Amino acid sequence: MQCLSCDKINDIEIEHNTLNNGSLKFICLTETWCNQDSVMSFKINNFNLASYFCRSSSIHGGVCIYARIGLDIFAIDLSQYCIEKEFEVCGVKWIYNGFKFVILTCYRSPSSDPKSFYDNIYNVMNDMFDNEIIFIVCGDFNFDCYDVSKEFIELRNVLSIFDLEYRVRWPTRICDTCVSTIDNIFTNSNISGTCCVVDNIISDHRTILFELNFNARVNKVCTTSKRVFDSYKWDLFIYML
Repeated sequence: MQCLSCDKINDIEIEHNTLNNGSLKFICLTETWCNQDSVMSFKINNFNLASYFCRSSSIHGGVCIYARIGLDIFAIDLSQYCIEKEFEVCGVKWIYNGFKFVILTCYRSPSSDPKSFYDNIYNVMNDMFDNEIIFIVCGDFNFDCYDVSKEFIELRNVLSIFDLEYRVRWPTRICDTCVSTIDNIFTNSNISGTCCVVDNIISDHRTILFELNFNARVNKVCTTSKRVFDSYKWDLFIYML
């Protein structure tokens, strides 16, 4: 967002009604640039502020999630994991038609240590992971998957441990000097959904729209594997060390 404001709230409402015919259930925003008092003051019609993180010792950053009024949601306290600039996250649990969802919104400053982000998002997922939960992890990660950076590959590897795969494969930020996909959505690999990226008037990043088909799960082929600890493998292991 590069600073949430009343004007940008109005633009969000206009674009929401234009793009989704009023059917959107969640709005996830990064770089709100808000403190705790100001973020509470911004209202979106038909939505409640469901969860947020604001910086207290530095400027900018911040994330929040708005949820449509009437949804069965619970805010998740993730403050113990948050590190300003390095790993900023907020989240909600959502119960719908017998399905359990966890929605997380993340932000990482491009100047911060990637390893700190990997470690903390792993800890969050490891503490919450359950095979019965549908995870939607979105945000501005500042890891480019358009030109597939090694940092993005590492993020993908970390989240693949929890069977999450990324959905956005189109540019989310286009400027005069570069094109990149630094915003993304990760969801369970056996969940189907439709994803697209559209231009907007409120940000220098494009809007990601994701429609989840939670009634459809892809039947995955189950395989088993084992490690062979023969003398050759031991010798190779010692050699590599």
